[in-house]
Amino acid sequence: MGIQRKNIKSQKHKIEEIKGSYKFLYIKFNFSFLSNNKQYNFDNSKMTQNIKADILDRIIELSENTIISLGTLGKERGFETIEESNIKITAKYSNKFDDNEERVQACSDKYYVFRIYPNNNPYPARMIGKWARGLLYIFFIDLEHKYV
Repeated sequence: MGIQRKNIKSQKHKIEEIKGSYKFLYIKFNFSFLSNNKQYNFDNSKMTQNIKADILDRIIELSENTIISLGTLGKERGFETIEESNIKITAKYSNKFDDNEERVQACSDKYYVFRIYPNNNPYPARMIGKWARGLLYIFFIDLEHKYV
């Protein structure tokens, strides 16, 4: 006696039902929309190979923590949020960011700030960007902490 199969229709899900339903546990970083202004990107004259390596080390450290645990850390080790009106950077992030309305709508209205050096030693450097669904879009790398 064989196994009988019923004619079961496969349920198809609409894309709208799936979008945004997955919750990321760990933060992801995206540098695609980094400012073209040399003062706030990797072309900064103060940006050394050591600072680039430190940025990568910091990203690895932050990536090892869940998003929830990052939120429980103080601003020195985790992140802080800053209202858009309090950011004094006059440079603009890459215009291509605004090309995708869904991405823009998914982002919070605040900037998220991660310290590259948690104790500001040797530099009070920051990565500044917008957060959407577990993804941090880095817009600026401020090596002098002059954004507020």
